[in-house]
Amino acid sequence: MKFIYFSDASLKEKILHEGIFLRYNQRKINEESTGIFCYPMIKIPFKSPVIEDDCYDADNYLLFKEEEKILNESLTIQEAWKVVDCSRVKKDNKKVKKIIGVIFELESKHWPITVFIDIRYFIADKFAHILSDNPNKNIFFLGYKNSLLETIKKIKSKKYVIANAPFVVKAESDLIDLINKFQQAGGGIWKEDSFECMLTTEILSNQIQEIIELEIY
Repeated sequence: MKFIYFSDASLKEKILHEGIFLRYNQRKINEESTGIFCYPMIKIPFKSPVIEDDCYDADNYLLFKEEEKILNESLTIQEAWKVVDCSRVKKDNKKVKKIIGVIFELESKHWPITVFIDIRYFIADKFAHILSDNPNKNIFFLGYKNSLLETIKKIKSKKYVIANAPFVVKAESDLIDLINKFQQAGGGIWKEDSFECMLTTEILSNQIQEIIELEIY
């Protein structure tokens, strides 16, 4: 499986020669709180948050639904993940107008990896039961009591998002299994930070297979 990482296009030559190194973040997965955020080259459906919500008026609902349709039907895999990651790149440099997508494959040294998923209330219970009823010993939930079901039981709000729910997957096949179960439950992504993988081992320059340039609109 190939993965894609996004960066300011001005760093293209540096990445080509030096690779992708770990950067500080707030995830606290390791002692240094460093990692690399990237995305599998699989197109996960976009699901607008207003599908199950009643707090939006009719005009906003239609706009969100139209945007959802465009995101699902008009974008390549690379462009779809760019939408998810664009805010991260913009945080580093608000003036950036062009980004690069760096494509690579992981090696055995990169596994296991951590996967962060936003889980909305209308799929959470089903997703938790799918994970529980069809267990994969190589997928670990890092939340409360290491159980998504137990986490859901503690939530008192009727409408919620379990933001950045952390899972550890041991291998590529386990990542695919997690994604399949998420989609089976009706899950989808919605823009920034709603689904991302984090590596804790750098990507060397000789692992880079391709770099593509993408505009930010």
